[in-house]
Amino acid sequence: MRNLYMAQLDGINNNVIDMGLVLGNAIENSILCLKDNDEKLVKAAKEIELDIDKMEKNIESQCLNVILQQQPVASDFHFVSAALKMITDMERIGDITDDIASLSVMIKVCRGSKALEDIIRMGKITVEMLKGSIDAYVNRDVKAALNVCKTDDRVDDYFNKVKDQLINMIKTDAEGAEEAPDALMVAKYFERLGDHCVNLAEWVIYAFTGKHKDHLDSLEDIDEAIKDIL
Repeated sequence: MRNLYMAQLDGINNNVIDMGLVLGNAIENSILCLKDNDEKLVKAAKEIELDIDKMEKNIESQCLNVILQQQPVASDFHFVSAALKMITDMERIGDITDDIASLSVMIKVCRGSKALEDIIRMGKITVEMLKGSIDAYVNRDVKAALNVCKTDDRVDDYFNKVKDQLINMIKTDAEGAEEAPDALMVAKYFERLGDHCVNLAEWVIYAFTGKHKDHLDSLEDIDEAIKDIL
């Protein structure tokens, strides 16, 4: 019975990691859509999003089965409940990457502009954040997860910069002004991706400490929480 229980937990762990890898591909694909305006990439985004939905439902079923059948102890319950929360954010990331890909076909004049270059930089930072969250999950690294949370400031800074650039484009570039709202929406989507990656990192922290990020702001608190799980 114990072997079955551990196999179920390992299955959840491995599937969350696999879902994270697929999400990394989804974000990178959405960035390519902005660069290349390729209909095949836009179509691929929809297919990836459907795969992510299936993965979410599968992991959700696994988590609920463990909770109902095994009645996990506190530390394992934190892990399973965190996985349930993580896949909700991960599924939303999948939706957003599909939305970005769909909007990319509307952006033509803005290609090559400083605003779009900065939007793409935002996207690359969110890829780093996602990979950082998954790496922290794999390595049970609470400090690395906290670093992901701090990285979101870079995404927010870029968003504010892009917003100002696009407002200026609306004022000065009649042709670009028509696309500026779509470009701003894409920037907002990447800003939301950053927020969802922060959520993932915070749930990684909870999975392995049983505590939320806001309760681990000092190095002493972090070290104490890590000792508790060793």
